[in-house]
Amino acid sequence: MHPPGHPQSDFGEAIGIIGCVERKIHFFAFDLPHSDACFVVGYPAETTEAFCDGHVRAFGFFGGVPQSILYDNTKIAVARILGDGKRQRTRVFTELQHAQAVVVPYDGLNPLPPQYCYLKPHYVDVQTSYFDHVARGTI
Repeated sequence: MHPPGHPQSDFGEAIGIIGCVERKIHFFAFDLPHSDACFVVGYPAETTEAFCDGHVRAFGFFGGVPQSILYDNTKIAVARILGDGKRQRTRVFTELQHAQAVVVPYDGLNPLPPQYCYLKPHYVDVQTSYFDHVARGTI
């Protein structure tokens, strides 16, 4: 049984028809097992941009951000599995874990690398860095 507020997310592949042409589609799936609600969106490839964009779209679809997210061994998040079974995270995923917002800019045709935003609650000192607040336990 999965507690509320803890979804699962992963990529999958399917064959789809786009413009009368059969193509492989990489789909981002975001599932809320407690309620059986899900969000799925397709992309031409499993990329970091698709990963971030899928999250932004899922959060918008569900109207909020979950408490935590369970990931499978997606290559975007896991650089490698160590001998003891622990996962070595990718740099991008490690940065994403510390971000409170992700912006996926576009140049009009193509997605650009995701930008991470570090937001601070209104009650903390704006002159102190986000990371200093985390180290002190104020956030």
